[in-house]
Amino acid sequence: MPLGEDAEAYEIDILSGSTVKRTLSVNAPVATYSAADEVADFGGPQTSLTIRVFQLSSTVGRGHSAQSTFAL
Repeated sequence: MPLGEDAEAYEIDILSGSTVKRTLSVNAPVATYSAADEVADFGGPQTSLTIRVFQLSSTVGRGHSAQSTFAL
C-alpha cells in the first residue's frame, strides 16, 4: 500500500555493518537480491543479510527506515 502517496516506491539498502553495499529501487513491496549480486558485493555467500527499507515520498523523499537482519 503506498500509504497516502501517488505512487508506490521503495529503496532497500543492503548493508555490511553500517556501510551500504547496494541500493535496490522497486515499485512494489517485493525485491530480488541475486546470488551474483551478493558475490559482487561481499565476495561470496553470506550467512545473514541486513537490509534497511525506505518508502519514497514525493514530498520528503526517503521516509523513516525499517531495518532487519535475516539468516540465509
